Amino acid sequence: MPSKSDIKIEDLLASRKKKFPYITSSVILGILLLISAFYFDFFSLFGSSEKEIKTEKEIVVAEIGNMASTLTSSGTAKAGAQSNLYSDSTGEVYEVEFSAGDEVKKDEVIVTFNNDTATRNLEISKSNLNQAQITLNELLNSPTDSEKLNASQSKINAEQQLESSEQQLKNAEITLDKLIAPDLSQINSAEASVVSAEASVVSAEASVVSAEASVVSAKSSIVSAQNAIDNAYVELLNSQKSYCDTLLTASPFADEKAPVCSTTDLPLSESNRSRLLDDIKSENDPTTARITTTKALLLANSTYTNSLSSLKNANSNLETSESSVLTSESSVLTANSNLQTAQTTLNSLLNPSERDILQAQLSIDTAKISVLSSQASLDSAVQSEKDILSGASEFQIDKQKQAVYSAELSVQGNQEVLDSLEVKSPRDGVIGSINVSVGDKVSANTLLGVISDVTSISVDLAISESDVEGVQEGLYGIALFDSLPDQSYIVKISNVSIIPNINQGIVSYPVEAEILKARDIAVALPELARYASGISGSSELASFISPQNNSSRPSRVDPSNLDLECIKEQLGDDFDINNISPATIQKVMKSGCMPESARGGLGSNSMLSVVEQFAPSKMPTAGMGANVILLKDLKEDLIMIPSKSIIRKGKESYVKKVQGEEEIEVKIATGESDGIRTSITEGVNAGDLVIIEYQVSVDNPTESLQDDNKSSERPPGPPKGGGFRGNAGQ
Repeated sequence: MPSKSDIKIEDLLASRKKKFPYITSSVILGILLLISAFYFDFFSLFGSSEKEIKTEKEIVVAEIGNMASTLTSSGTAKAGAQSNLYSDSTGEVYEVEFSAGDEVKKDEVIVTFNNDTATRNLEISKSNLNQAQITLNELLNSPTDSEKLNASQSKINAEQQLESSEQQLKNAEITLDKLIAPDLSQINSAEASVVSAEASVVSAEASVVSAEASVVSAKSSIVSAQNAIDNAYVELLNSQKSYCDTLLTASPFADEKAPVCSTTDLPLSESNRSRLLDDIKSENDPTTARITTTKALLLANSTYTNSLSSLKNANSNLETSESSVLTSESSVLTANSNLQTAQTTLNSLLNPSERDILQAQLSIDTAKISVLSSQASLDSAVQSEKDILSGASEFQIDKQKQAVYSAELSVQGNQEVLDSLEVKSPRDGVIGSINVSVGDKVSANTLLGVISDVTSISVDLAISESDVEGVQEGLYGIALFDSLPDQSYIVKISNVSIIPNINQGIVSYPVEAEILKARDIAVALPELARYASGISGSSELASFISPQNNSSRPSRVDPSNLDLECIKEQLGDDFDINNISPATIQKVMKSGCMPESARGGLGSNSMLSVVEQFAPSKMPTAGMGANVILLKDLKEDLIMIPSKSIIRKGKESYVKKVQGEEEIEVKIATGESDGIRTSITEGVNAGDLVIIEYQVSVDNPTESLQDDNKSSERPPGPPKGGGFRGNAGQ
């Protein structure tokens, strides 16, 4: 039941409604019709300023394409890090390789301490470790076949040595027996040796006489040979003069004589002899005078050279005869010595001395000692073979393992000491300061210097919690700096923090993107080429990666033209993507792995140009603001249509398609979109003809009434020859 207050409010409202006059719906309709009529009449009388509107259509083809998803964020440039160099131990500075301001590469030695003792200790410890390991291996592998064989061979050698010693003892006893009572055969043999030695003496003396006679004959031959040389030389001079003074006029070599007209040309050289013989060949038609004089010269030269050879032979015979004399005289001495030896042997057999008897007895005693020593060696070899066959004990192996472990620790410790004496650069950079000089003595943890990385610039980004998914290390992107409008930079995410920043309730995650240099850009080209196929041609990012007719930007090269797999297969080890030189480019151009449109020698369309145009000519300064476009993902083989062809009706989406001679409107399901293109999952197939409708004014057909200020988003006019984009339908 309503309260009193409710009743008063209802009464009040009812009383207020009654104050308005009651107007029927027919009256209201009539008023509206009058206003409309007046409106159109007014503008028809005074001239309307509105333009007539008409709808135009464009037909495009649904195509298979790729779409890259990107994320745009802003950030700030940050300079590279710096590294402090500390000493690891106490020592004296031996050498300082760099000064403040010098550029340095990673792992280059900056400061060296005196390391002679450390190097020597390391080598000694390595040698000890090697020897300990060898001994351990021998124990672990014992007995090896080689050890068994050596032990067996040692026993055999000891047995043979014992047999040899016993045989020597027998021989010594026999020698003593024969010395005391020699055999008749020995005496006869010694007497025969004396007779033979006497005959040898007589024969050697006769040889001396014969050799001396040969010396006399050889000296006579030398005198005769020298006379023959003198006579032959005179004849050779006469023949030379006759040849050189005779006028030779026969064609084809009139007066063309061989160069033999000087005394220094005698005797004739082999080349001159060959030329003279050629001059008198029958096919050259020589004259009688040429033949006569040439033959005389050749004959005289031959006689002279033969005389020289005779003299040489005579001298050789003299040397041989003189040598024979010396040999014969030596034979006489040898024969006399043999005779004395034979006579001494005969005398020893007939009358042995007490010394010889004592010497023979001493040989027997020595042989007996050798027998005892050989027996001891045999016993030792037998025992050694038994020990080897039983193998090494566990105690020996464990003891040697401890020795190896101790040697390894020694090597490791000495290596660490040696390494600590060379302070190396931890990065590429510039020497900021050097705090020590040669000869300084420093203690551990002394600050030696500072290295700054002035070439590495990164961009610090703050990614919101809604966008951080999919942002990970290794993603590539493009950085654009407002203060450097003519330079774009390729970046690569180097770090994504898992610790968020919370500022006034807004959560973001710090992300670091490193600006790439030429070498890293060359490595990134294949990945950038993949994304280039999925970026809308009208976007700013596409104008950076792919070629566009954009006068406000430098011409770009499409990296997808570079078939790196083909290049690597064709060039093999000659191709290094980290070292793209002009010589490498020439090989790439000849490999057949690039289309004709991409073959520009060393111009703007070569691989080298791609790397050069992407490489930063100038690094941004720390603190500069940047906009970064990250390439997050690439979806391939999507059915793509222009986003402007989609008609929105509430929550549903439709497109108009051309089907035969008719236009039909079909419901579609949309997928990814980059604002320019949209992927279709249902309702449109590749190759379908889709209609884009837009309005233009009659007064200016080229001007769209949808958005006069965004010409880049207005669909382009139909190409010549048809209403299909890309000449589809022609």
